[in-house]
Amino acid sequence: MKKYFEGVQPHIGCKKGDVAEVVLLPGAPERVEKIAKMLNSYEKVSERREFKVYNGVLGEKRVTVASTGIGCPSAAIAVEELANCGAEVFVRVGTTGAIQEDKDRRRDNSRSCGEGRRHDQRIHKCRVPCGCEL
Repeated sequence: MKKYFEGVQPHIGCKKGDVAEVVLLPGAPERVEKIAKMLNSYEKVSERREFKVYNGVLGEKRVTVASTGIGCPSAAIAVEELANCGAEVFVRVGTTGAIQEDKDRRRDNSRSCGEGRRHDQRIHKCRVPCGCEL
C-alpha cells in the first residue's frame, strides 16, 4: 500500500527533495518571504493555507524557510510533513510571544536545544552544535 507521504504532502504541498536538510520555522506566513530575502538567493516552492515554503542559500548552505501557522497542531503538521520531504534540522525563529502591552520583548532572545516527543509527533534531536548544556 502506498503511503501519502511518499508523494506531495497534503498540507505543505512539497515532496521529497523539495526542501533542504535545515529549515527555519517562523510562525507567520508573511515572515517567510522577509526572511528569504535576507538569504543570498531564494525561490518560492509552495504556498497552501497557512504554510508558505521558500528555498534559498545561506553562505554556501541550502536552507528552507517554512511557516508553521498558529499553535502546536499546525506546527506539528508542518514539521512532520517537512521531515517526510527530507528536512532534518528545525530552527524555530520568531517573536516567541511578544504581545504583552506592558512589556516590549521584541528584542529578547531565547535559545533552546534538545529533543521532544509527544504522542505520535516526530520531533527529532537537535543536531545544531549550539554549545548548550542540557
